[in-house]
Amino acid sequence: MSVAAERRPRGPLALWLRLSPRLVPLLAVITAFLAGVPLITVTVSDNVLQPNVAGGLRVASTAYVALVESITGLTVNEIVSADDFADMRVYAASSEITTARSLSRQARPFERVIEVGMAETRTYGAFFARHAIDEEAAEAIVERLDAISEIGAEALRRLEATLADLAQLDRAEARELLALAAGETALTGDSLARATSLYPALAGLSPAEREAELERLKTVDARGQVSLERSLAALTLLDELGIAPESDDAATLGAIVAADYDDVRESIETLAALEALGIDDPAGLGGQFRIVGRMYEAGYLSGESVNAVLDEQLDAALDRHLVIRRPGNRVLRADDRGGASLEIFKNDQELEVLFLRLGKYALLFFPANLEKTIVRAIPFIIAGLAVGLGFKAGLFNIGAEGQLYAGAIAVAALGAFSPPETSPLVLLPAVLFFGILGGFLWGALPGALKAFTGAHEVITTIMLNFIAILLVDWLIKSVEPVILGDVNASVPKTPVILPAAMLPTLDSLGTPLAHLLAMAAVACVAFLLNYLPARRENPRAALRAGLVWAAVMSGLQLLLALIAVGDQSKLHVGFWLMIAAVWLTDWFLQRTTLGFELRTVGANQNAAKYAGMSVPRNIVLAMALSGSLAGLAGTIEISGVEHVMHPRFFAGVGFDAIAVALLARNSPKGMVWAGLLWGGLLSGAALMQIRADISIDLVKIVQALIIMFVAADQIIRFLWRVPKRSAEEESDLVFSTGWGG
Repeated sequence: MSVAAERRPRGPLALWLRLSPRLVPLLAVITAFLAGVPLITVTVSDNVLQPNVAGGLRVASTAYVALVESITGLTVNEIVSADDFADMRVYAASSEITTARSLSRQARPFERVIEVGMAETRTYGAFFARHAIDEEAAEAIVERLDAISEIGAEALRRLEATLADLAQLDRAEARELLALAAGETALTGDSLARATSLYPALAGLSPAEREAELERLKTVDARGQVSLERSLAALTLLDELGIAPESDDAATLGAIVAADYDDVRESIETLAALEALGIDDPAGLGGQFRIVGRMYEAGYLSGESVNAVLDEQLDAALDRHLVIRRPGNRVLRADDRGGASLEIFKNDQELEVLFLRLGKYALLFFPANLEKTIVRAIPFIIAGLAVGLGFKAGLFNIGAEGQLYAGAIAVAALGAFSPPETSPLVLLPAVLFFGILGGFLWGALPGALKAFTGAHEVITTIMLNFIAILLVDWLIKSVEPVILGDVNASVPKTPVILPAAMLPTLDSLGTPLAHLLAMAAVACVAFLLNYLPARRENPRAALRAGLVWAAVMSGLQLLLALIAVGDQSKLHVGFWLMIAAVWLTDWFLQRTTLGFELRTVGANQNAAKYAGMSVPRNIVLAMALSGSLAGLAGTIEISGVEHVMHPRFFAGVGFDAIAVALLARNSPKGMVWAGLLWGGLLSGAALMQIRADISIDLVKIVQALIIMFVAADQIIRFLWRVPKRSAEEESDLVFSTGWGG
């Protein structure tokens, strides 16, 4: 055995070194999310130098759980049991609870204790035990605390006599006196005589005392007489309370007013009452009130006396009905504890939910969330294919944005202005054809400029983006004459396309039997597409690949059928067009002569030319096909989702496609996962913001980190001990062959 063989890693390390290069994009995503945790920690911490690590971890976990739920539709929540109402029963033993007021409103005082803060509430309670002060006095003091600190308490007290004398003067005379004091370094002659006539107190002062009084008058003029009087009144109140302006008590008073005086007093009383009963979780008690209120709304409980209901009805209701606690103390309910589906009440809308009981918890699946992710991801996946196809040819196509507009405006025009009686069998294929054609032509133009003039595609595609966006803007907004705008709309947009031009949604395609037949057809197609091309080279591997892909596509079709169960499903046939685009792109690049030539030109134009390949033709072809894919993305978005087109409609989808292609490493199949992640991040940002109370811009930061870690993958390889890039990986990462190459 050679020395090299003896030193070769074995076991898990050898397996990791073999598998990890393929996982670099996934590791980049994981690292980006981990890097987001300290950002959240700093955001939620009051002191950046001493961050609240525990609070940051709690908020980060809440944010990421919400993000996963929004992207995949999967989450785990607790099933409510009778034991969860122990605190409410203790509270009910000493207080009468009725339904005369909403139970949700009755929960607010308990939850307000948490909003104010339990430790803060105890601090505020101790403050009020030492100092008796009403709301009006507290607000008056806090309003002037900064001014008192700036002037100084002693300096303000020395102004008391001066302010009292000025208060006796007519306002016009007081203003004249202050103007004299502000305009003179020392009062002499006529100015002194006039000042003395206005302010007789100056007459009996020595020169030194007069100079000091002059300085005090200058202070009054600079800061304002009324403002100083209010500050002095606030200082007097502080003196009566025995509180120094710079003391901790003064800071506590400021915090009380900032938190709302009435809320603080109520929180103090509420916390004292709960602690007397031995209840140490006010938020939990508030949640119990809200859940009982939800059960009343569902009709599971009835009766004016909640005390009696807790004793007589609650346990039986929880035995008969399944109630699941959701974030924010919302609930899911099933009328039958043995049911297979639930209804969720949110903004008065009912959504279908599937669940699997796991002991005290339930695994929930919200099809609408996953559907939203898929619909949002479709344009990113196809536009990512467009950019990736250009990268394969060594071309940096930054024009996907403009090509999206070119395809979309063709669809909007044809779909809106075709004869109303046109059959869907004619109009829908025409819409798809002209949408793809629009992108094809808009992509071929910079390709021709690159091939025959040497103009770099980065510059030409950027310029064509502006041309396409502004051209669409003009076509829609033009008034004299009206070209594509909707004359009856209050905002600039095209008319709604005809129903015959709209991609049908999956729920409109038929019964469950139709979905089962579709699943069988999809499985057969997937098997044949993966078995036939490779059956001669390796029959066993071809059979295995065919069966695997048949199973995968069958599962996918089953999932789509599950999503399409909802009455308001928005998942459209564009999903299968996207799958077809991914497969066709991969097939074209890997299985055709043109695809091989295109990849060869991307790897080395000189070698391709030496082998007899037409470099100009392949450049034009690559850019045109790239544009056609981008046009398809725009077509699907207008025909399947929006049905109208607005100016500046796509808002950076074409540029995000560059990031998707980068994340997928230009792999057509990888575009699916990269696009789903990208679309999911955008669709899940809102729920993450609501649940964790953090900025929605965190998702943009995570996206930026993902791009950075994928582009600078040496960071990931160092952190996760991934081997250096192989020659094959290097070839996959060729984005452009350079200026005029």
